[in-house]
Amino acid sequence: MTSQEHTKTIQRHDGWSPWLLALAVLAVILLWWSIVSSAQLLLTLLAALAAAVILGVAVIAMIVHVFARRVRAALSALAAIAIIVGGFAVRISIKNEARYLEFAVHRAGYERIVEAWRANNPGFVPFRLILDDADRSTFVVPTIFDYIVYDDSDAIGRDPPVLSGDWLCAVPGGNDSMMKAGGIIVVRRLGDHFYFVEQTL
Repeated sequence: MTSQEHTKTIQRHDGWSPWLLALAVLAVILLWWSIVSSAQLLLTLLAALAAAVILGVAVIAMIVHVFARRVRAALSALAAIAIIVGGFAVRISIKNEARYLEFAVHRAGYERIVEAWRANNPGFVPFRLILDDADRSTFVVPTIFDYIVYDDSDAIGRDPPVLSGDWLCAVPGGNDSMMKAGGIIVVRRLGDHFYFVEQTL
């Protein structure tokens, strides 16, 4: 076999691997979905397992392609690795963006609730209102609660762990006040006097 024929043989087998890239993108989307939606433990573990398996396959494929001098195939595997690692690295940012998007979708309704409560409860100063709460606990421990709150005083954004005072609750069947004892409280400003609060107990 001549050198030219050998080069053609290598080039013929050195193609891109779109299937590996597609699997990596699908694994990242499933992982993001399970995190954003606070899916059940089994679904979250399956998404993480799928991402780990595809990452392992991509690493092995990259090593094999490098030794076989298949540059394009190796680059495809490297891109798949980057997609999975990058998707895992930005998972918290994706979760925060999803929360903000959800708030933006419901903001007009929240503003109407605030105005109605302000008119019906003029004696509460500063005006503080829990607009939405959800149990986001994927695992049994820790317990994670998410709140969308309105605070006229903006005190919740300054020192959430020592925040005191009664909180009205607009959630049907919800608690009369937000739990403040113990745990870790993380506060993110959503705009104006609206805040996202995550409490881990």
